[in-house]
Amino acid sequence: MWQGIQEITNYKTTPSACDSDASLPDALNEFYAQFEAQNNVAARKTIPPPNDQVLCLSTADVKRTLCRVNPQKSAGPDNIPGRVLRECAEQLVDVFTNIFNISLSSTFVPTCLKTMTLPQ
Repeated sequence: MWQGIQEITNYKTTPSACDSDASLPDALNEFYAQFEAQNNVAARKTIPPPNDQVLCLSTADVKRTLCRVNPQKSAGPDNIPGRVLRECAEQLVDVFTNIFNISLSSTFVPTCLKTMTLPQ
């Protein structure tokens, strides 16, 4: 259908021009690596006060969230398509619930969960 519309409207896509400078990836890597290098503070686990309730997710909450993932959205930094997260929610819910609850109880977010892919 889209090819037909493009043919009727004489729409031509232009290929994206790539920067021919081979040093750009190295420069970007150097720039972003400086933030990692400056973070030399060791992670410490803080113990919550005894009367304080630690946030805890239920498997139902995690499953509900996985089932609401938009399969049309692009994959994140882990390259796992939203369709897979949605379709495999039943198999993934226990693992993700454990990961999230351990992260919440230890007050530590793993680096891999803080990674983000910026659109070009």
